[in-house]
Amino acid sequence: MKNAFDRNKQLHINEIVKCGKDPVYFIENYCKVQHPTKGTVPFKMYDFQKDCVEQFIEHRFNIILKSRQLGISTISAAYAVWLALFYRDKNILVIATKLSTAVNFIKKVKKMIESLPPWLMISTFESNRQEVRFSNGSLIQASTTSGNAGRSEALSLLVVDEAAFISNFEELWTSIYPTLSTGGNAIILSTPNGVGGLYYDLYTAAEAKKNDFNPIKLSWDLHPERDQEWFEEQSRQLGSRKRVLQELLCQFIGSGDTFFQNEEMLWLTSLKSEASKDPDNKDVWVWKSPIQGHRYVLGADVARGDAKDSSTFHIIDVDSCEVVVEYCGKRTPDKFAELIDEWGRRYNNAIVCPEINSFGYMTCSMLKSKKYPRLYYMKAPKGRLDGYVPAAEEMPGFNTDLNTRRIALSKLETAIRRRKLRSYSSRLITELDTFIWEGEKARPMRGKHDDLIVSLAISVYVMESVYGEGSGDFVGDAILLSHISKSSRPLKEHDGSQPDLPEVK
Repeated sequence: MKNAFDRNKQLHINEIVKCGKDPVYFIENYCKVQHPTKGTVPFKMYDFQKDCVEQFIEHRFNIILKSRQLGISTISAAYAVWLALFYRDKNILVIATKLSTAVNFIKKVKKMIESLPPWLMISTFESNRQEVRFSNGSLIQASTTSGNAGRSEALSLLVVDEAAFISNFEELWTSIYPTLSTGGNAIILSTPNGVGGLYYDLYTAAEAKKNDFNPIKLSWDLHPERDQEWFEEQSRQLGSRKRVLQELLCQFIGSGDTFFQNEEMLWLTSLKSEASKDPDNKDVWVWKSPIQGHRYVLGADVARGDAKDSSTFHIIDVDSCEVVVEYCGKRTPDKFAELIDEWGRRYNNAIVCPEINSFGYMTCSMLKSKKYPRLYYMKAPKGRLDGYVPAAEEMPGFNTDLNTRRIALSKLETAIRRRKLRSYSSRLITELDTFIWEGEKARPMRGKHDDLIVSLAISVYVMESVYGEGSGDFVGDAILLSHISKSSRPLKEHDGSQPDLPEVK
């Protein structure tokens, strides 16, 4: 009997060690959840849920853009249980938009703990509606956005649920972020809620690799039990196309006065792909190398180099009508001219046209003094740039005024709407999300930028001025919305396709 007891004890010790090392193993084998129709059942995770837990371990800060009803709050509760049970003195805070949501999170935590076998309860606990305290010094507490829990205490883990719907999220984050400074982790999760706001800023910056957050995008089709019939039924229940796009397809949708319509933004999002970074300048993103015999255009927007605005340029392959290179960074106008000269020459002596207004005058002047071979002059007759001989004092570049800006933006809008021009850039999409109409003028929202939009508009203007609207291998108008909503990280093996949106009113 003693040997059998010792063997069981050793087996239990081995299991405890294994669970402590691997949260996925612990959750899969020992955590239980309350199913709405089946009662208490083992928590068998789907592949995308397991991947999320692994991301929580790998990255200190995670931000999740998710479809509805994917069980991510439950995953977060299970991860909190694992952390509090197997590690001493862990202070875990969950912030929710409503008290009922906060209480429900604690209910999930308690259900999981109470379902554990006695030998796995290596720490006892006591609880109330909004917290669970462990005898090993760990604490899991849930609070509403109006509460003060954790504001003055060092946190081991912060979970913010439905962050996009927290009206004072920026103020909340400012006050609570210092509590993570001792090494605490954060999981911020939400379905989209329009463009703008801190959650939107954090997620889009994470996608552009401009902050420390690891972005995870979870569309509805990652769930293996959901099919086209489920999608159509949910779409009917949601009732509006905008809600379908946001709550199922994880799209940040503007308020209706954005420069591009939702369909164009979805199409651009479907094209988005990872660029290779130039080893000498990480702000230069390259999708395709130069092809012998192809024609290229480079349009640029010039900033001072030490302020909030960035200098930008795009290189368009005229023959395939796609953006192959994009730059967005801080350079003084003279150094920016050197960069343009370098990349223009790389791409078969691309036609180069920086904006000449203000700081751009120095950039254009330096390119002229460098004898860059193919500079664009606005006085050149349409389609006859190569035969144009400028006057000695004439300067190249795009002279921006209300009229030329409107024309360039109109050409860009038409090229995207007709699916003529392909761009693969997440940075461009981020700017377009907050580029809106104010009366009859298109401009960025307060505090946002349009540097990439301007340089791309100039590029399109020059391309059509020199080569005409018929250039390039244009994509037809019959592009379906079947490629939308690719994850920022592939969370399961699938072809990335999506069903067509059903008709909803």
